[in-house]
Parts: sequence; C-alpha cells; structure tokens
Amino acid sequence: MNRRNFFQAAALSTVAALQSRGMRLPTPARQNAAIEVNIADPKITARQVHTAADVYVELFEPAGDPGQLSGARLVISDRGQEACLSVSMGQHFMGFAESRELRRFFEVVAERVESDTAMSLREGFPDAPYGPPSDNYGPFDNLGFLILIPGAQPELRVKFGWHCFGLLRGHLAVKFLDCMRQRLAAA
Repeated sequence: MNRRNFFQAAALSTVAALQSRGMRLPTPARQNAAIEVNIADPKITARQVHTAADVYVELFEPAGDPGQLSGARLVISDRGQEACLSVSMGQHFMGFAESRELRRFFEVVAERVESDTAMSLREGFPDAPYGPPSDNYGPFDNLGFLILIPGAQPELRVKFGWHCFGLLRGHLAVKFLDCMRQRLAAA
C-alpha cells in the first residue's frame, strides 16, 4: 500500500467510525462569493449584468497606447439606494461615489447635453464613518473625477489631479453608463 492509499484508508475509517456512532464531521460553511462580471466581454448578456453582485470594466490607456488596458477598473456594486461606483487600480482602492452622487451626475448630464460633466470621487470606503458630504465636494474629496465627454464617440474618463488613469470610449462608455442607470433604477 502506497502512502496516498494509506492516508485515504485512514481517513475513510475515521469517517466510518464517527458515522457509526451517529456523529457527523463538520462541513465548512458555504460562502456566497461575490460574482463579478466584466461588461466589456461581448459574451456577457444583459441578464448576467443585472444578476451579478458587481459589474466592472477595465479602463483603457489614454492616447499614445490605443487598445492597451491601463490597470484601472470601474466597479458598480449593488442596486438602487445601495448602488456605489468605485475606482481601483490593482489592489488599490482609489475612490467612490454613492447612489446620491451618481443620481445627481445623471441629472447634470441630462441638463448639459453638449457639455462635459464631471463628478468628484471621495476617499475612504463607503461604510467608513464620516460626516455627510456637501454635494460630494466635502472634506473627503481626493481630487479624483469621473468625467463624461459627450459626442458621437462619448468618453468616460477617470482623472486624479491632472493625470488620466484610464478611459472608456464609444459603445463601451455608453454600455457602462446604461448599466449604471439600470442599477440605480433597480429596487
């Protein structure tokens, strides 16, 4: 009997002995892992985007490296009043906006049809204790902005200070914004 078979037999005999006494081995609790869906993937259906816990899109490098991913990611979490947009780069959390700020962003976009519209991102995690922001321009701003540039090929940019961390252009920007609107409208 080789070593592997020995350990398998020993484990089976232990399980059998416990079961004969009416005991059961504890089973690890199953955790519901958050399902992330990349909305840029053409194989992803609208239903998958709607049922996923989080949806995300990888941002592209600005001009100079067309088609190259920048490493930054926009993530939409939850739905309705709990909806949140966050920006991350690798394992680094860079900023977020809650549903109230996102709704205001879309109101301003509707008012300024032909003009660029920007929304400030805040530092800290959404569950962190902090005072109420004043229209998202409170003391927790981190100089991060989500900027929508309208037109025939709309652009959605993430900027911190003067540096553009990535962008979405054309149909992918429209698809991401539509997904965000649907998530905000969901109950």
